[in-house]
Amino acid sequence: MEENLNQENEEIKEEKPQKTGKWLTIIIIVAVVVIAIVIIKYPTTAQNVDCDTICCIGENSVIVALKSCGACNKQKELFGDSAEDLNIIYCEDDEQFCIDNDIRSVPTWIINNEKYVGVQSIDKLKELTGC
Repeated sequence: MEENLNQENEEIKEEKPQKTGKWLTIIIIVAVVVIAIVIIKYPTTAQNVDCDTICCIGENSVIVALKSCGACNKQKELFGDSAEDLNIIYCEDDEQFCIDNDIRSVPTWIINNEKYVGVQSIDKLKELTGC
C-alpha cells in the first residue's frame, strides 16, 4: 500500500512541471501578442510626414494634454521635432480651458468641435482634419 502511495505521489509530481510549463508558454504567447498590438497601434517613433501636413493638422485641431502624461508624450513623439507645430494646450497651464471643454481624459484632440480621446495616428488625424 505504501508503495502505491509513493508511486501516485511521483506521478503527481511529474504532472506539475508539465502544467507549469504549459501555463508559462501561454503567458509568453499572450505577452508577445499584446506587445505586438501596442507597437502596431501606438508606434513610438516619429513618422515621416511633411511639414505642410503637420502644420495643417496643427491649424485645424487642438490637442489637450498634461505635461506628465505618458500617452500625451507618445502622441507628441509621433510628430518628432515637428510637434512644436501642433496646437497643444496643457491643462496645468490653462485649467479653465479644460474645465470649459469638459476634458476628462488626455490626450484629447478637438477637431471640428468633436473630441477624440487617446493617442491618434497621423493618418487618422489627417483624415479628421482634412489635411
